[in-house]
Amino acid sequence: MTADERTAAPGGADPRAGLRATIERLAPIERLPCSAGERTAASLIAARLRELGCAARVETEPAYASYARPVGALSALAAVSGLLGDRFAGRLAGTAGGAAAAAALADEISYGRQYARRIVSPRRTAFNVVAEAGDRTAARTLVVMAHHDAAPTGAIFDQ
Repeated sequence: MTADERTAAPGGADPRAGLRATIERLAPIERLPCSAGERTAASLIAARLRELGCAARVETEPAYASYARPVGALSALAAVSGLLGDRFAGRLAGTAGGAAAAAALADEISYGRQYARRIVSPRRTAFNVVAEAGDRTAARTLVVMAHHDAAPTGAIFDQ
């Protein structure tokens, strides 16, 4: 079997046409993390992978919808602490607030306990697509990972 035969869309169609059709179905869906749109996209991707002969399913996982809220809150704490630290009376509060913000940011970005995230963000549900194909007794395994959710829109994320 050639590489083209392995990647061809069902019915022998051009694989690029199948890829384009899949992208055109996913592109208009607002797919914020942990949203109904993310769930819809995951279901569409799993269905497409099943059409291509994979054993595919959607699994749920507890998750937080955004890293921006805790990082933003900690950055604000650090800024306020810096302003407080400018005055002699506020140096202790400024130092304590700055140290707490730095420690919490380190915890957040190193994927530690993420205490700040737990405080400022509700726990929600993420939707992961898991698919398997090929010889399950093969000596080696290839794992492919990708995001199917999409960043929020706005000036920072504008294409």
